[in-house]
Amino acid sequence: MSIHVVCHPEKRYWRLAPISLIIRAAHLNRPVMNISFVTARKTGGAITRDDQYLADTLSDQGCRVVPCNWDDAEVEWAEFDAIVLRSCWDYHQRVDEFRAWLHRCMALPVWNPVPMVLENIHKSYLLDLQKKDVPVVDTRLIRSGQNCDLEQILSAAGWRNAVIKPAISATAHQTWLTRNAQLADSQDRLDQLLSHSDVLVQPFIPEVSEQGEYSFVFFGGELSHVVLKKSAAGDFRVQENFGGKSIRIEPRRDLIRQAEKVADVIPQPWLYARIDGVEVGGRFLVMEVELIEPMLFAELAEEAGQRFSSALLHLI
Repeated sequence: MSIHVVCHPEKRYWRLAPISLIIRAAHLNRPVMNISFVTARKTGGAITRDDQYLADTLSDQGCRVVPCNWDDAEVEWAEFDAIVLRSCWDYHQRVDEFRAWLHRCMALPVWNPVPMVLENIHKSYLLDLQKKDVPVVDTRLIRSGQNCDLEQILSAAGWRNAVIKPAISATAHQTWLTRNAQLADSQDRLDQLLSHSDVLVQPFIPEVSEQGEYSFVFFGGELSHVVLKKSAAGDFRVQENFGGKSIRIEPRRDLIRQAEKVADVIPQPWLYARIDGVEVGGRFLVMEVELIEPMLFAELAEEAGQRFSSALLHLI
């Protein structure tokens, strides 16, 4: 397993594991493991700063971690002992191509498993979680091409404000907050989005802006660490590219238990899950269950790398 072969149309070359890794693996009494961290061209095809903490720990365990763009036709995916989806952050903009790539990798050791990832791409999984008695933020799913009266939806649900987003999206892409006074403009925007995408409409929960959004990070079914994400003043989006900030916290035990119950619903085996949600009146409401490419906030938790690598090597 110490050699990774990549075949090119006009040439063939051999990628050898560095001798330091071979010596380290021999010391640990295990073969060198070749592991791919799956990336995207928009990230520069490199391991992100946050993921580097995970990669470094794997290297310390005698593994060789290689960043690979998911759409790179020259990568021989079968040569890897594990294919770990990490920063493939353009999948929602090229979803048909991404699904096709996943299907080609169906028999390979992809983490998280391909069937789980395929199901997690479309946020209608939130409605499936509701059917399993998981407390989820109230959600209306509107199918592409369907006529939709936004004012009627808000009136019937008793919502003053709502968040609108594509059913397939990442990092708050094409996500916006609408208020009663803005319904006309939002209706036009919604109609345009529905022309090519399924859409979710959810109530705006003020606790997201006031208290923050929780991210519970799990590895191999076990809770690793918890992060609280807070939006910039005047915004509701907690992502860093919109000015949000994230801090590690130790939440109350009752919130941890509620998040653990959500994790227990996810069929095993899986490598990682990030369960995002908000506390409303002491109750944890799920906003997302991220199983594809979430930021894992390893930079904020020094033990995350060891927990991640232990979970991955156990699966391998």
